[in-house]
Amino acid sequence: MKDEKRDIDLWNQIRKGDIQAYNELYDRYIDALFTFGIQYTNDQTLVEDAIHDIFVELHRYHKTVSEQVQVKSYLFNSLHNDISKKLKRQSKTVLFDY
Repeated sequence: MKDEKRDIDLWNQIRKGDIQAYNELYDRYIDALFTFGIQYTNDQTLVEDAIHDIFVELHRYHKTVSEQVQVKSYLFNSLHNDISKKLKRQSKTVLFDY
Protein backbone atom coordinates (compact mmCIF):
# COMPACT_ATOMS: atom_id res chain seq x y z
CA MET A 1 0.00 0.00 0.00
CA LYS A 2 2.91 2.32 0.74
CA ASP A 3 4.24 1.83 -2.81
CA GLU A 4 0.84 2.61 -4.29
CA LYS A 5 0.61 5.81 -2.26
CA ARG A 6 4.07 6.84 -3.41
CA ASP A 7 3.05 6.13 -7.02
CA ILE A 8 0.01 8.38 -6.61
CA ASP A 9 2.17 11.12 -5.08
CA LEU A 10 4.63 10.85 -7.96
CA TRP A 11 1.79 10.85 -10.50
CA ASN A 12 0.33 14.03 -9.06
CA GLN A 13 3.75 15.68 -9.10
CA ILE A 14 4.29 14.57 -12.71
CA ARG A 15 0.94 16.10 -13.66
CA LYS A 16 2.37 19.40 -12.35
CA GLY A 17 5.51 18.99 -14.47
CA ASP A 18 7.94 17.79 -11.79
CA ILE A 19 10.87 16.20 -13.64
CA GLN A 20 12.35 14.61 -10.50
CA ALA A 21 9.07 12.77 -9.87
CA TYR A 22 9.07 11.66 -13.50
CA ASN A 23 12.62 10.31 -13.13
CA GLU A 24 11.76 8.55 -9.88
CA LEU A 25 8.74 6.85 -11.44
CA TYR A 26 10.91 5.74 -14.35
CA ASP A 27 13.56 4.35 -11.99
CA ARG A 28 10.91 2.56 -9.90
CA TYR A 29 9.45 0.71 -12.89
CA ILE A 30 12.09 0.36 -15.61
CA ASP A 31 13.27 -3.12 -14.61
CA ALA A 32 9.77 -4.53 -14.04
CA LEU A 33 8.52 -3.02 -17.30
CA PHE A 34 11.45 -4.50 -19.21
CA THR A 35 10.85 -7.94 -17.71
CA PHE A 36 7.15 -7.64 -18.55
CA GLY A 37 7.86 -6.51 -22.12
CA ILE A 38 10.27 -9.35 -22.85
CA GLN A 39 7.38 -11.77 -22.25
CA TYR A 40 5.85 -10.51 -25.51
CA THR A 41 8.94 -10.37 -27.68
CA ASN A 42 12.62 -11.27 -27.43
CA ASP A 43 13.45 -8.05 -29.26
CA GLN A 44 15.11 -6.14 -26.43
CA THR A 45 15.48 -3.00 -28.53
CA LEU A 46 11.76 -2.97 -29.32
CA VAL A 47 10.92 -3.33 -25.61
CA GLU A 48 13.35 -0.57 -24.65
CA ASP A 49 11.90 1.69 -27.35
CA ALA A 50 8.35 0.98 -26.18
CA ILE A 51 9.24 1.81 -22.57
CA HIS A 52 10.95 4.99 -23.72
CA ASP A 53 7.91 5.91 -25.81
CA ILE A 54 5.41 5.55 -22.96
CA PHE A 55 7.52 7.77 -20.72
CA VAL A 56 8.02 10.34 -23.48
CA GLU A 57 4.25 10.41 -24.01
CA LEU A 58 3.67 10.74 -20.27
CA HIS A 59 6.04 13.69 -20.18
CA ARG A 60 4.57 15.25 -23.29
CA TYR A 61 0.97 14.99 -22.09
CA HIS A 62 1.53 15.31 -18.34
CA LYS A 63 -0.99 18.16 -18.10
CA THR A 64 -3.81 16.14 -19.63
CA VAL A 65 -3.33 12.67 -18.12
CA SER A 66 -6.08 11.52 -15.82
CA GLU A 67 -5.79 12.34 -12.15
CA GLN A 68 -7.51 9.13 -11.07
CA VAL A 69 -5.33 6.30 -12.31
CA GLN A 70 -3.78 3.11 -11.04
CA VAL A 71 -0.21 4.08 -11.90
CA LYS A 72 1.28 0.62 -12.13
CA SER A 73 -1.60 -0.68 -14.25
CA TYR A 74 -1.42 2.39 -16.47
CA LEU A 75 2.29 1.84 -17.16
CA PHE A 76 1.98 -1.88 -17.82
CA ASN A 77 -1.12 -1.53 -20.00
CA SER A 78 0.52 1.30 -21.94
CA LEU A 79 3.60 -0.84 -22.50
CA HIS A 80 1.53 -3.80 -23.65
CA ASN A 81 -0.40 -1.63 -26.09
CA ASP A 82 2.75 0.02 -27.46
CA ILE A 83 4.53 -3.31 -27.95
CA SER A 84 1.44 -4.72 -29.67
CA LYS A 85 1.33 -1.75 -32.07
CA LYS A 86 5.03 -2.06 -32.84
CA LEU A 87 4.80 -5.81 -33.47
CA LYS A 88 1.74 -5.34 -35.69
CA ARG A 89 3.59 -2.66 -37.67
CA GLN A 90 6.60 -4.98 -38.06
CA SER A 91 4.45 -7.81 -39.37
CA LYS A 92 3.02 -5.50 -42.02
CA THR A 93 6.47 -4.54 -43.23
CA VAL A 94 7.24 -6.35 -46.45
CA LEU A 95 10.79 -6.68 -47.66
CA PHE A 96 11.36 -6.99 -51.37
CA ASP A 97 14.49 -8.67 -52.61
CA TYR A 98 15.57 -7.57 -56.08
